[in-house]
Amino acid sequence: MRIYLAIAIAILIFLTACTDMPAGEVVREEPIRIASVLPLTGPAAYAGTWISQGLELALEEVNREGGVNGRPLEIIYEDDQCNPQRAVTAMNKLIYADGIKVVLGPQCSSGILAAAPIAEKEEVIILAPIGSSPKITHAGDFIFRLTLLG
Repeated sequence: MRIYLAIAIAILIFLTACTDMPAGEVVREEPIRIASVLPLTGPAAYAGTWISQGLELALEEVNREGGVNGRPLEIIYEDDQCNPQRAVTAMNKLIYADGIKVVLGPQCSSGILAAAPIAEKEEVIILAPIGSSPKITHAGDFIFRLTLLG
């Protein structure tokens, strides 16, 4: 679980690096909405639960410190059950219904590779912290695998 928490915090810190708002200032601006596609149910739900818990801790810290340039972060979660078809459905909803431009996940390589063409077409960033397939590296210009291979 520590690796998931570390990844979540690193990503959210990265998103807040440019803020010049004093710490602790009350955030009242329109939120910055990002999404996370996770296996929240099914055989890999344990991983999705850990990741979502880490994201919530990091989100709480970022928003407590003033958000990103005075805007709070908000995360929309979608459950893909580590299933590529569900990952595509989740990505379509997040892009076309919710207007999301940055997605953390899907977590499973098959879901990342299935969702990548949609993200590429719509220029939506996928941050893939766990997927380990070498194919993810070349899945597109908007797909970023954060896992080291070795």
